Amino acid sequence: MKKKFIIKNQNKTLKELFPEHFTKFTGWAKTNTELSEAWLMYFKNNIIQYGFGGSGEWRINEKKQYQFDSEIDYEATNIEVESRLIEEAKRRGYSENNYKCLVSPEFTHVTDGILFLDERTNCFAVGLEGSCNILMKDGVWAEVFNVMTKKEAEAKFNIVIR
Repeated sequence: MKKKFIIKNQNKTLKELFPEHFTKFTGWAKTNTELSEAWLMYFKNNIIQYGFGGSGEWRINEKKQYQFDSEIDYEATNIEVESRLIEEAKRRGYSENNYKCLVSPEFTHVTDGILFLDERTNCFAVGLEGSCNILMKDGVWAEVFNVMTKKEAEAKFNIVIR
């Protein structure tokens, strides 16, 4: 004789019955393990996309293997994320006028220098929202190029610039 299993709440979906198995984390997270305080990653649907590895280096997860683990990973605050992104921008040498905006390179403009994380577009930008330059989007950073001052150019090329 076959056993019958009766499920109460027959109108509910599996997702409604077992939400813990269907939750997908998207956002910045860090780990509470003692292995690394430097680890800070951006997840999309539970999978690491990019961020800071165990020794603080920037990396992109091309293999898309590591998944969010609610036992050791927890959501980072905007302040934590912004401060790390600002450190990374400084390490890469960003300054006014030495990069092209990732989204609109032809419209890169002088800004007020305020750096911020735009959660809606997942961009790290400089300037006022709506009038800003994108420094990092989806893990890719804008290219930094060397800009000489007038004095440096005059010395290097042995010319006078007026």
